[in-house]
Amino acid sequence: MALTDNLISFWELEEASGATRNDSHGTNHLTNTTAGGGSEVLQGTGKVGNCANLEQGTTDLFTRADNASLSAAGTDFTWCAWVNFESKPVTLAGIISKAGGSAAVMEYDVRWDAASDRFMLYVGGGIGYENVVANNFGAPALSTWYFVVAWVDTVGNTLNIQVNNGTADSASFSDTIPDTTVQLQIGGAGVGPLYTWDGLIDQVGFWKRVLTSDERAFLYNAGAGRSYAAIVAGEGGGGNPFITQNEAIVI
Repeated sequence: MALTDNLISFWELEEASGATRNDSHGTNHLTNTTAGGGSEVLQGTGKVGNCANLEQGTTDLFTRADNASLSAAGTDFTWCAWVNFESKPVTLAGIISKAGGSAAVMEYDVRWDAASDRFMLYVGGGIGYENVVANNFGAPALSTWYFVVAWVDTVGNTLNIQVNNGTADSASFSDTIPDTTVQLQIGGAGVGPLYTWDGLIDQVGFWKRVLTSDERAFLYNAGAGRSYAAIVAGEGGGGNPFITQNEAIVI
């Protein structure tokens, strides 16, 4: 299996301040949203090349209108992102969110939570919110890059989150994620431009499948990250690093 299998979107966030951030793999290009008197999202030095530099309190973030490709209802999925704090807010900071004001209109929400000082994955559904907390990693520091991977396994009925390719945390998952019309947000969470991130975000990816441990390790790359071109090419600039010796290759 290639790492691009079931990859929906990948945003390198290389563009200049205020610009649309292009989806390198699909068509879910991100709009720079400045509602509520916010400012344009700036450009910063990323984990790989450039990145987005968001300022907490200015309500600047990225959005993409709801569409079927971004829906998580009834499917496995994996989100990943490199993040770096400039400051920690008093409540929470959204990284990736497709969530409204209640569990019935939340699909997924990858965030940092102030009360626990942990990265978390929330999902919604008919019986309420469910979440998993990155307790194995612990509290993040300021001015430090972290690779956060969050996924839902509908076969194993688990929610999962992993930081810096360490030991993942898992929690049982018993609900059904709804198919909502809520927009995607990168760098914010909730209804409208709320709970915005203060710092850097880079190399955001979305798959409609569960990535393997080898694939997550490849993306982390011993802390160096991967460009979209490297993901497409495979390790070493060519080929597929995830084909095992037991898999047949048909020519």
